[in-house]
This record gives sequence, structure tokens and C-alpha cells, in this order.
Amino acid sequence: MEEHNQTWRVLEARLDSRIDTHYAEQWFYFDDRRMLVRNDYLTGVAKGNATHGAGASAGTPNASLP
Repeated sequence: MEEHNQTWRVLEARLDSRIDTHYAEQWFYFDDRRMLVRNDYLTGVAKGNATHGAGASAGTPNASLP
């Protein structure tokens, strides 16, 4: 996926219903440095989707893949 003139890798997660979580389907976006830059998910309560950015501009530290 390309956004903000960068190519992001996407990890799609579908969690088993036996796992307690707010969001069973989530998408994690990583930049070329393997830093988490965005997290999308489907909400059950709001019946829609949501996006969260990560990083210094969002006021939170980035998470990275090993």
C-alpha cells in the first residue's frame, strides 16, 4: 500500500473468537523501517471501521517489528 509517498506493508489479523478482544479483524501498517505507522480495525459497536496513526506526530512512540 502507498500513502504519504511511502510504501507500507500490511499485516492482516483475524483473531479467534475465543480470544477476548475489542476488534476481531485488524490491519497493521509498517513502513520500510518496520515501524508501525497505522492500525485499522472493524468495530462491532459502531458498525464501521476506524484508523489510528502511530508515531511522533501522533504523540506516541512507534512500535517496530523484529
